[in-house]
Parts: sequence; C-alpha cells; structure tokens
Amino acid sequence: TQSSPVAKPSAPPTLSNGAYVSTDENGGRYWVMPEYSEEQRKQDLIESNELSGVAVPDVNFINFEGPDIPNWRQCMADQGFPGNWDPEKQVWDSGEISAAQSEPYRIADYVCAVQYPPETRPPYNEEEIKRLYDWQVNTTMPCFTKHGIELPDPPSEQQYVDEWFTSMSLSWWPERYVDDYEFSSARGPCPILPPDFY
Repeated sequence: TQSSPVAKPSAPPTLSNGAYVSTDENGGRYWVMPEYSEEQRKQDLIESNELSGVAVPDVNFINFEGPDIPNWRQCMADQGFPGNWDPEKQVWDSGEISAAQSEPYRIADYVCAVQYPPETRPPYNEEEIKRLYDWQVNTTMPCFTKHGIELPDPPSEQQYVDEWFTSMSLSWWPERYVDDYEFSSARGPCPILPPDFY
C-alpha cells in the first residue's frame, strides 16, 4: 500500500519589509521586525512627504518623541509653522497652508520627523491581540450599541489573531464602521483599546 504524502507546514509569512513571525517559549506568536536604518527612515519620509527630487536639509535624529509630541511641535514652530495640537484627536493643526507654502511645510515636517520620530514599539504579540479582541467584542461593541451605533459581527477570535499574524493588520476594527460624528460622540465613553494598552 502507498502512504499518502504528508503536507508540510507552511512557512510563517514574511512581509515586504522583512518582518516575520516567530514563537516564544510558550508557543505564543510575535512579529520580529527588521533593523530600520536612519537612512531608510529618511528615504521613507522623503517619499511619504512627496519630496523626491527636492533638496532637503541634512538633519539627523536627536531624540524619540513622547505621546504629546512637544519637541516635534516646537520644531515645527521653529521652522515657521506654529500650530495647535489636539491630544484627543492626535492631530496637529497649522491652519490653512497656501499652495506656495506646501513644499516648505512638507520639508519642515520631514526635518522634524527625522529629528524627533515617534518612539517605536514592537507590534502586538499573541497575548495582546487576544486581549484586544476580548475588549473590543465584550466592552467596545456593547458600549457602541448603547450609543446607537451598530457594528457588523466580529470575526472569530482565531480569525482575528490569524489575520494579525498573516499581515500585521486587522480588517475588523470598530471605528472603521462609524462616521466621524458617531465616533466622536462615542469615543470618550467607549474606548477602543483596553486600559494601559498602547
């Protein structure tokens, strides 16, 4: 008799940036991130700020930025673009930027982002993703419902976790299904993240 071929387990996915999945001593999965050089970060910022072919100042990293971006805000003001920081919405408002100021503004943003990048945190591990799922399904969803916001049914916990460890992204995320007004009205009483969760 012939034995059936045994399927080989598929290799963990590797993302285009070189990140791959590994497991800890307890079998929990986590993402291993590739080294990210300052030169690569600068190049990514040039592309994201649409500055390819533009002469940008030669600046270097000074310090990682904290949650309320005080150094970045001061840097933008020093570059001629003062503004207001909304800590709740996590947005910076420099007012109306004219067409003539568009490129200088993007260069200023590049300079300040190189000098004061946000502190990088490792991607969520499996235990954290399960905690996030439990919170969103059992706390966020019922709270949204209480505020008149209906969400589509979530995936199973296994699907949710597996998606994270396939693509490092989550397609089911409560705030994706509500408009800005609905979300702002429910955001305070219905946090998306558990307490002490980054």
